[in-house]
Amino acid sequence: MVSNMSSESLSTTFTVGSNPTGTPSGTANNLSTINAKTTQQLSANEKTITFGTTSVSISSDVADMSSYAGTLKFISTAEFSAASGTKATCLSVLMACFQGTTSPKRNLIGYACKDDSTEGPGGNNNVLGY
Repeated sequence: MVSNMSSESLSTTFTVGSNPTGTPSGTANNLSTINAKTTQQLSANEKTITFGTTSVSISSDVADMSSYAGTLKFISTAEFSAASGTKATCLSVLMACFQGTTSPKRNLIGYACKDDSTEGPGGNNNVLGY
């Protein structure tokens, strides 16, 4: 689940970064935009990534493998001003990941968020681990 608590809509891409047997193309697959103040479900089902109303096949980057790693990127195109509200950062675009179809869901850990802000410690990027 992805919650965009910022005041701007964000473009979304998914890029396969690695797989067990080959070198992925590094192609960024465009997914649905996530509007301001909304929550959407992202799902990975074998070689298909679905977010909102968009599904993309990543089969060319994972071949016959069903395990892979990737980067989910939320892209802001808005200029930030104090008057416009909250800009998108790791503190305002939150994720909760679950594995499997059992009830209750199993919480998945081992992912991180890094943003391009200068709001982190020492004026650096925010980096959050989950």
